[in-house]
Amino acid sequence: MDIYHNELVRDSYLSWVRINEEVKLGEERENRLISHIQGLQGVPADKQAELAELVKASLHATSTSTPRCHLPLMVVRPAMSLLDDILHFDPANAKRLRRHGVADCLSILTSEKSITPSMQHRWNEEID
Repeated sequence: MDIYHNELVRDSYLSWVRINEEVKLGEERENRLISHIQGLQGVPADKQAELAELVKASLHATSTSTPRCHLPLMVVRPAMSLLDDILHFDPANAKRLRRHGVADCLSILTSEKSITPSMQHRWNEEID
């Protein structure tokens, strides 16, 4: 189950990063072209602005990538094996798995300094 889950989610994360990199690269190219247009000697400012708008319109028309939210994505790996028998649906086992999953997430957030150790301790105690 752990391997299946990792294989299922890994591509989504890599796609998220790839799309954001494509969008960033497109914006950098657009900004570079506009900067060169604004630096043209002997071209009136209104013509520079017109050229800059044409560049924006042209590059946006060819870009099919929509930026994803720039959120910090963290891969949380379980600290212990998730399931022995994936076809055994036990409410007590589901509760145990949920507790461990939340605890693993809180550990990552603490190590990334997104939450304090006291928050981690308090929230671990509040897990249902």
